[in-house]
Amino acid sequence: MVGGTFEGTSGSIARSGGGEQARETLNDVHRALVEVDDANGVLVVTPLVRRLDAECAPQLRPVLAHLVSERRLVIVCLSHVASIDCSGLAALVSAVKRLGPGGELRLVAACDSVRSLISATHLDDLLPVFDDVVSAASP
Repeated sequence: MVGGTFEGTSGSIARSGGGEQARETLNDVHRALVEVDDANGVLVVTPLVRRLDAECAPQLRPVLAHLVSERRLVIVCLSHVASIDCSGLAALVSAVKRLGPGGELRLVAACDSVRSLISATHLDDLLPVFDDVVSAASP
C-alpha cells in the first residue's frame, strides 16, 4: 500500500445469500478490477485501472457497492488511477451511499488531476483525500 504498511488478509467479496454461482462471477470481476485488503474492519480497495471513466465505471460500481455494503470505513487507494471523469466520480459517490450508518469513504494516493477534479466538483467533504492508507485509517 502507498505510504506505509497496512497489514491484513486479502478478502473474498462473497457475502451470505448470494449463492455459489454469484460468488464466482463477482470474484472474477473483482480480480480484474480491484485489489482488496481488509484489516481490523477497515476495507482498502485499490482499483486496478489507469482511467476511472465511463468505460470501466459501470463494471466497478456494483463491485464497490457489494464490497462497501454496511461498512463503517472504506479506503479507496487511487495509486493506479491517472484520470477520472464524472462516471468514475459517480461510482465513488454511489459507494458512499451504500456504506453503513455513519460510514465514511476516504481516498488515498490521488494524483493532482484527480484531487483537482474532486475539489472543483465540491466533493472534498464527501470524498476526503489523504496522502496514504495509514493516515486515512486513523480516526
